[in-house]
Amino acid sequence: MNRRQRIAQIERRLGKRKLIWYGTRGTDAQVLLDLPQFSECFSLIAPLGALSLDVEVCLETMKGLRVDLDAYRIATDPSPEALDFQRRLLDSLGEPAVVTTYRSDPTFTSMYYPRSDRVEYLGLFHERQAPFEHKPWVETELKTWDVPTIPRRYLRQDDTDLLEELLEQGPLVARSTRSDGGEGLTLIRDAQEAETKLPHYPDQFFSVAPYLAPNIPLNVNAVVFQDETVSIHPVPATHRDPWLHDQAVRLLWQRLR
Repeated sequence: MNRRQRIAQIERRLGKRKLIWYGTRGTDAQVLLDLPQFSECFSLIAPLGALSLDVEVCLETMKGLRVDLDAYRIATDPSPEALDFQRRLLDSLGEPAVVTTYRSDPTFTSMYYPRSDRVEYLGLFHERQAPFEHKPWVETELKTWDVPTIPRRYLRQDDTDLLEELLEQGPLVARSTRSDGGEGLTLIRDAQEAETKLPHYPDQFFSVAPYLAPNIPLNVNAVVFQDETVSIHPVPATHRDPWLHDQAVRLLWQRLR
């Protein structure tokens, strides 16, 4: 089945329901523009700006500034803009719709379940996603399957002598136990920086790894499908990368089945 046939299949499955995107960056929803039902986009930053959309709500546009994604949680933002954003998303769930998200959160969960009689959610319940954000557990499980990982050491918050010993071998990247999308990373070059830059970690321990200069970090994703096939999603050369579009359409269809 080619891409055009798959898109037609998704269109039939969506029927008369509208397709809503809720995510961090509106531009990440660009791959959905080939579907006529895609009509509403809700994002924290980077509005999509597509003329075909009936509704686009971007918190960055509403506030006139970009929030710190490492620390921001819309559920705890009391600003009028954040409250209006949530109200408009809830209003959109008042009619038959299908919602796909970049990453679910308690705010969306609180809206979805009271509207689940008319809304289909193509995503993971945020509490089921939470374990995968505990990186020491994920990395330990991967090692049992001989999957190569970055060589990390786990340190208690008060392991200052050991941290200084490791810093003598070169700069370190410290990371909190819970992280997603690069959140919670800190570069420390010496013991003095460790005293001033190393944050307090709620779990009382953290990990360190050698700073792999001059490399840069990139998020490369993969999807494991029900038939046990795996697709790898590298960083696209452009936002309109045809291969990336094919993979996104395939993933959407798997969720709709």
